[in-house]
Amino acid sequence: PVSDTNTHLIEKLLNQRSAIKESQVSITEAGRLLIEITQRKPVLRIQSSNGGFYVDETQYIFPLVPSFTSYVPIVSGHIPFTLNADHRGMALEDDGNWMGKILELGNYLSSDPFWNSQIEQIYVDAQGDIILSPRVGNHKIIFGDLKDIETKFNKLYTFYKNIVPAQGWDKYSSVNLKYKDQIICKINKKKKK
Repeated sequence: PVSDTNTHLIEKLLNQRSAIKESQVSITEAGRLLIEITQRKPVLRIQSSNGGFYVDETQYIFPLVPSFTSYVPIVSGHIPFTLNADHRGMALEDDGNWMGKILELGNYLSSDPFWNSQIEQIYVDAQGDIILSPRVGNHKIIFGDLKDIETKFNKLYTFYKNIVPAQGWDKYSSVNLKYKDQIICKINKKKKK
């Protein structure tokens, strides 16, 4: 019977699901159970030694959902904190708000259709530098730290607009954006021969 339905308990059970941000459960005047769910919107996927996780726009981390795939950039490499296989919530050891900074990069990518379709992986090297892997081209993009994101993408756009048409996609093995007012490209030794 409707009178025996515990809407609060149903909300509590639903909200324990990692992909659900919030649920609202009520009973209509006609006696129908109404459930409204707000899903979490993944911005990044973290691949760690303990498995894969999504990160939403609020920095909430939750395990991958077997029945759902979100095509967002994958962050791998030297992640500066450890996540247990069943972790749900904020990063506990996040000194310096690294998660907030990497999420800023993820939000930048998702807000721009070109970069969202171009960048597929974010690798963190042992020194903490960010290296991006594009979907098109066989070069790596050495992004450096997580400062001046827009400026670095403007430099990368300059590379794609001016250098790639003249030199081709395979001329360079890396594009380094770390340094102010510079784009440093390393020639692909395989193509040099």
